[in-house]
Amino acid sequence: DRTTRLRREYEVLGFLCADHPVTLSGRLPPGMIKVARLGDHVGRRVRCAVWLLTGKLVATRSGEAMEFLTFEDETGIVEATFFPLVYRRYAHLLQSGRAYVLTGTVDQDYGALTLTVEQAAALGVAGWDGAVLTVDFEQPVFAPAPGQKLVLYDALERVVAGGTIRPV
Repeated sequence: DRTTRLRREYEVLGFLCADHPVTLSGRLPPGMIKVARLGDHVGRRVRCAVWLLTGKLVATRSGEAMEFLTFEDETGIVEATFFPLVYRRYAHLLQSGRAYVLTGTVDQDYGALTLTVEQAAALGVAGWDGAVLTVDFEQPVFAPAPGQKLVLYDALERVVAGGTIRPV
C-alpha cells in the first residue's frame, strides 16, 4: 500500500521524493494550522503538525536549559521556542526526523513568525495492535519498572492506551 511504500522510501533514502514526511503519521488530528497560515493567527493559540529539522540548546541567564527548534510542514518552516518549563516537560520527546503536534502561541517580532510552544506530542504510535502496545524506552526520562502504571495520550491529550508495565 501507499503508506508502506512511503515508509520504505524514507528508510532507504532518508527523505521522501514526492510527499512530506508528516504524511507518514497517518490521519492528523482535526484543527491543525499549516505553517504557511501562521501569519493569520498572530497572538493566538494554534496547533500544527510539523516535522522536526534541527535545534539549538541554550541556557538562560539563570542557567536553565531551553531550546530553539526549526520545524516544517509541506507549506513552510517555523522557528519554535521551548522555554525552560516546557523544555523540561518535553525534551525527552524531541528528536530530529520525527513528526509532532505542537500547541503554542504565534508571535511576530521584526517581521519573523515564531511559535512559543506550550505542548508537544509525537505523532504516531508504533506497535499498536489493538491489545498490546509495545513502547520502546530507548532514552527514558524515568526508569519504568514492572508493575508501574503507564498511560499514553494522543496529540489531543486523549487517553489512547494504559496498563501495567511488564518485562518483555
